[in-house]
Amino acid sequence: GTAADSGAIENMLLVALESLFSDTNHRQIRLGILRISLHVLQRSGESLTRGWDPILRLLQSVPDIPDADIVSTAFDSVELLVNEHLDQLPPETQPKGLRMVSAFAKQATVMNVSLSSINLLWSAVDMFGKEAQPMPVQSQSSFPRSVVRSSSSITSEEDAKRIPNRLFYLINVLQELSLDKRPEVRNSGIRSFFAAMVSYGSKFCLEIGRAHV
Repeated sequence: GTAADSGAIENMLLVALESLFSDTNHRQIRLGILRISLHVLQRSGESLTRGWDPILRLLQSVPDIPDADIVSTAFDSVELLVNEHLDQLPPETQPKGLRMVSAFAKQATVMNVSLSSINLLWSAVDMFGKEAQPMPVQSQSSFPRSVVRSSSSITSEEDAKRIPNRLFYLINVLQELSLDKRPEVRNSGIRSFFAAMVSYGSKFCLEIGRAHV
């Protein structure tokens, strides 16, 4: 169909941009690719299908690059993605988006990007927290404690039906950021972590609440 053909073309073009970004060390080319990705999100974010994966992989690779302009330019896309499109991402793609935002929060090149990323993480907490349902009391004692330890516990279909795994992931990330060596990031992480617990603590089972506190 036309939609499938369009999705295949968008995926092919964005994969080519992603490959070019990873294959070149030319700063201006990388900046140009990041501006193109922002333009794609601005113009076509609401209709993207298969193109999400290459865009997320492209953005995920940026926090490891110690270049303030590249990190800041990429973050424009991150901000737009979370504020306008996070709830539109396919369910299987949302965890990748959350991991990408977490990577920008943890990068050490641009302080303001880290702080702004924590605000985006809080926005995501707020979104998923409002959607999540409290876990039944009878299920609390049998809940696997390992979910508290793991930042990759977003995938189980069974868990997705009975617990807000994305919310748990975000709480874990905020907890990690509350231990960051940078005072500004640490303080922001602590504030956001406790705000999340106060606002959505009723959505956690007793075991997880105790593990975090």
